[in-house]
Amino acid sequence: AGQRPFQARVSAIPYSTFSTTRGSSDNDQRKDQLRVAELHLAEAVRTKPTPEAHHALGKVYLAQGRFDDAIMAFEQSLSGSKNQAQIYNDLGVAWLQKGDSNRSIESFNKALQLDGNLLEALFNRALAYDKTSRFEDAKADWNEYLKRDFTSPWAKEARSNILNTPH
Repeated sequence: AGQRPFQARVSAIPYSTFSTTRGSSDNDQRKDQLRVAELHLAEAVRTKPTPEAHHALGKVYLAQGRFDDAIMAFEQSLSGSKNQAQIYNDLGVAWLQKGDSNRSIESFNKALQLDGNLLEALFNRALAYDKTSRFEDAKADWNEYLKRDFTSPWAKEARSNILNTPH
């Protein structure tokens, strides 16, 4: 709906702005769309429980703010999936949103071990480092991110985060 519900990056989702302001007329429509997606994906998981279906359902739960459900779906998705780095990234986002920065960092580290070029995981690990007051690690990740992506809207956010990270 043009805005993402949290600052972290979910895998394979295009850029949209992050706003700390809540509540809009589009909110009800977004909730309805997520509910429809949830129903379709829950049926897909029930009838043909593939890792991809679990991963997609986890992303819907994440967007709905149902972090425990998202974590369960992502963990189920990890068995047999070809996109494990992306799943670990999204699992890390769920842990970060749930308030467990240490578990989120573990997930982002695993994602980066599997795919060192997964920019979403690098971006998100910098956010998690910042939340745990590991400011030097956060700055290192932001700078590494900007070496790999210096022109996208995500890069603009990374630059802003560097400026806002305590020295």
